[in-house]
Amino acid sequence: MQEVRAEAQGKFILIGEHFIVDGEVPAIAFPLKDLKTTVTLQKDGKNSFVINSTLTLSNEEEIKTKMEEAFKKACFLFKINDFFKIKSTSNFPLQRGFGSSASFSVALCRAMAKFKRKHEWIIPNAVEALEKIFHGKPSGIDTTTILRESPVLFEKGKEPKVITNKACDFVLVDSGERKSCKELVSKIQEIKKEHPKIWKSMSSRVRELSLSILRALKEGDIDVLSETVNASHDVLASLNLSHGGIEEQIRIGIEERALASKISGAGCGGALLFVAERGDGQGLAERLKTRGLQVVGVVEAL
Repeated sequence: MQEVRAEAQGKFILIGEHFIVDGEVPAIAFPLKDLKTTVTLQKDGKNSFVINSTLTLSNEEEIKTKMEEAFKKACFLFKINDFFKIKSTSNFPLQRGFGSSASFSVALCRAMAKFKRKHEWIIPNAVEALEKIFHGKPSGIDTTTILRESPVLFEKGKEPKVITNKACDFVLVDSGERKSCKELVSKIQEIKKEHPKIWKSMSSRVRELSLSILRALKEGDIDVLSETVNASHDVLASLNLSHGGIEEQIRIGIEERALASKISGAGCGGALLFVAERGDGQGLAERLKTRGLQVVGVVEAL
């Protein structure tokens, strides 16, 4: 097989970011099909790497180095000794909380499995190993959501559960640059270590919110869901994971009839989600675009 190609979607976290890292609360995440990574492996006389992105990458060399390291790791895991021209094409806002590294890892492992004609059962463990290169201590929620291509309830040590959304549409926005996920996670881990009682109280609160959101999604209760999403944002904002620029974008979203909003992912920039009435996701997205917000995708209710 001279050339193989594989794809993977993006994701966003609805609730549980940071608190899921050590398995303290259940988290909920959704795939985001509007974002996609395609990896092409073409047999060649030597290994070479090409990154095609719709964005200008200020740290392209750093990203490329990690992708090359992930490729070498994947070759070891899949027992591949061939040389390739590796091409990664993506429309992701990179390092913004939409799962760009997990999407690349999944697409690469799918391509490797296809090249070796191996069964897909090998992919999840391989993807997890690659994600450690990008994030050091990934929770596993990104890769699980992208691999399953379905909304999931994720809790460490338990089998992920596919869930349904009957409540609302979601609109995802890139709120701007942020620090690396690894750096932000380390910052929150310091807070956890220095203020264990406060952290425990916040974890209990996020667990309650997660279960409330889960019920609201299942029952189609948009009022409860909106209230709970806003409360989840307040928890993350109290950890200094929001800032004035994000809060201004949230204000604009509410003006354009978003029902609720919260930062998603590591915070301090990047992924920002808005809750819309069922059937109004595309409409809200267009209204936000006219106000200058960088919409990256819409997820509609069932």
